[in-house]
Amino acid sequence: MQCRYWPDPLLPKCCQTDLSCDDNIDCTAESCNTDTNTCVQTLVPDQVPKCCWTAADCNDGNPSTTDTCNSNKECVNTSACGCNEANPVCNDSNVCTKGTCADCECSYAMIEDCCTKDEECPSYGKCMVPICILATNTCSSAVLYNCCENDSHCMAGGTWDDGNDCTLDLCIVGECRHIVTGDEC
Repeated sequence: MQCRYWPDPLLPKCCQTDLSCDDNIDCTAESCNTDTNTCVQTLVPDQVPKCCWTAADCNDGNPSTTDTCNSNKECVNTSACGCNEANPVCNDSNVCTKGTCADCECSYAMIEDCCTKDEECPSYGKCMVPICILATNTCSSAVLYNCCENDSHCMAGGTWDDGNDCTLDLCIVGECRHIVTGDEC
């Protein structure tokens, strides 16, 4: 085999001594084959990180990692997961979910009584309008003015009592009506 004294990927590097073969890579040991004047590289055993020629040399047996061999001939095992023990954070950018990491997968659970819009809040009857308070992401409600579900809401002591004993207080189609009677009070 021939060798050349300038870079040529098809021909090995020429040498006369082991020192002329040094490639400054910790994972390789270099020597000069004086019979052919070519450099010979071997991987350093038991090196941390593990030394490699190809990505196949880096297989760590974990299906959740991507195994590669970098330019310094060192194995790099990168998590292919959305989360793992080293990076347990799961965030879907939803303030109403809590993320947890298990088996390399993120899962999200809804936070009880949390909301981001009014429609996510429960209704407490036709006279209560659900409201999401965005400052705290909690549900509340507002009472609709003059709204009723039965006559008791309109009568004396009810939510929408007009305070007039001379009116007939009725709930008609969900609205309190205070009808003046013809009787003199």
